Amino acid sequence: MKKTEHEGIVAGIEGDRIRVKLKSVSACASCHAKGACSLGNAEEKEFEIQHAGGSYKPGDKVIIEESTEQGLTATWWAYVLPLFLVMATLIVSYLLTKNEGIAGLCSLLILVPYFLVLRACDKLLARRFHFTIKPVND
Repeated sequence: MKKTEHEGIVAGIEGDRIRVKLKSVSACASCHAKGACSLGNAEEKEFEIQHAGGSYKPGDKVIIEESTEQGLTATWWAYVLPLFLVMATLIVSYLLTKNEGIAGLCSLLILVPYFLVLRACDKLLARRFHFTIKPVND
């Protein structure tokens, strides 16, 4: 099974959980012209990972691994399914009302309950996504 790896830094440890900060950098972030370009961006993300062993301390460089399948599943729930939901709602509401404004508003408002349900299922989804952590070998 293929794995995706991301390098991060241990931000904190609470019992058997480790908080790791990852810096998500776009493909063009290393470009020499990124200061003049609005496309280059970098965003810091924090993950909480349950670990079985190993001795880590804040500031340690680590690698977080996940299976490629998990990444695709996350993409499905966060981007693909909401897109289908918006498009289906747009089509159905336009066919029912014949009003583009109402159809557009309904298609955007459908995302509110979708993401609320997704947030309510947070613990269920957390069981499905497992990250492993290992130290960086310098």
